[in-house]
Amino acid sequence: MRITIIFLALFLGVTGWSQEDRLASLSFGPTSIGESRLDLNLRDFKINIDSSKIKTKAHFLRYSVQWIRTTNNLLIPRARIGIRMLHNASDIHLVYLGQSIIPEKRKSTFYSEIYVSLFSPTEIDIIQQGKKVGRISIQSKFNKQKKGKTHLVDYSCSRYNIEITGLDDEYLTLGCRMERRGSWGKERSRLEITWTATNLRLLDKSNPPYISYFNTSSPIEFIMEDESGKQRTVSIRATIPKRLHRLKTAFGFGPYAFRAKQDHLARESEVVPAFMLYGNLNLTPTTSIRGFDALIWRKSIFNNFGLYFAYNLADTLDGKFRIIPLLGIQGLTFKYDKNSKSYTKGIYPQGFEAVYKHAFGMENYTLVYGMFISTSSEEGYENIWLRFGKGIFWELNYIKWDYRGQYSAMWGLSVGIPLAQFF
Repeated sequence: MRITIIFLALFLGVTGWSQEDRLASLSFGPTSIGESRLDLNLRDFKINIDSSKIKTKAHFLRYSVQWIRTTNNLLIPRARIGIRMLHNASDIHLVYLGQSIIPEKRKSTFYSEIYVSLFSPTEIDIIQQGKKVGRISIQSKFNKQKKGKTHLVDYSCSRYNIEITGLDDEYLTLGCRMERRGSWGKERSRLEITWTATNLRLLDKSNPPYISYFNTSSPIEFIMEDESGKQRTVSIRATIPKRLHRLKTAFGFGPYAFRAKQDHLARESEVVPAFMLYGNLNLTPTTSIRGFDALIWRKSIFNNFGLYFAYNLADTLDGKFRIIPLLGIQGLTFKYDKNSKSYTKGIYPQGFEAVYKHAFGMENYTLVYGMFISTSSEEGYENIWLRFGKGIFWELNYIKWDYRGQYSAMWGLSVGIPLAQFF
């Protein structure tokens, strides 16, 4: 029991971590820091300065690169630029992304530092006496040694077999969000892909990020243009399911050690087969109804059923780590032997799961630690599990119950296999 309390305190303590403002802009105010799997070097980016009236210098600050997750689920790198303008009068300022920035006075120069997006660079305007007198822009320089290593396809796209052609020599970042369309129980999928490339724009010169919607697995093709006017055809492919089912089930089985007691009778621990059923009904993207059933018997019978409401309480580590409370009720049946009376009752243990998505850098593999503890001082109950897998999963599980001279405990390793999907 002491161990379970320690685990509970450890994982629930994560919920006290501050949550970044997901609605903040990329360059100003609070931001959500993301995780990058792309080796990015500022030497691959060039700062261009066009300012004949005011002598201006600009440079990237070392170690300033951050990956920011935007509200449309896109990871974009930003870096801080130091801008120095040789000028005496206090009649200049900078404009970036519609935000006016007043620089600080440093003797005979004005200086400011601004976070700029590297994958969707927008010009920084130099303003003097209300008029634009210069601009600062960023351009990526393709490094042939990095061919095939300049595309960041986010974990959110890992299930959809994304393929991109026509952008091999460009930095690119791409994020995905799956949507449901249609009536409840007959919903079909629509994949929203948000993406941006550094040096390319659509023919109308509109600024990225761009959004593409996949209602089927047919490719999306379009024409883009670089700063010199050279055009190229770009194609994005994705594999998406036709249906999005809300109810998913799975079956588990494996060898478990089982021990039972009743009053003065006791049966020593022995290895017996155990069987499990799992169900998960998605209500919204952040809430679900979950159920399980664990059955084991060998002379004694122990069955444990649970039904719980689950909701996402907290996310951290760029959404890869999640805390999910489980609030509900369980049914329990115990029979020591064929001559004993069957005992059935409802119990009310509450619990949580701590979920680590894409565990250890393995796409779509999930590590889950979960537990239920009793809310009654008269009845002992513990249920602890550790689950790992993708589709098929392995689970270590320990369940113990005791009440008024009756006792049952089971622990072991099982394999879980997905079954049917409904609705």
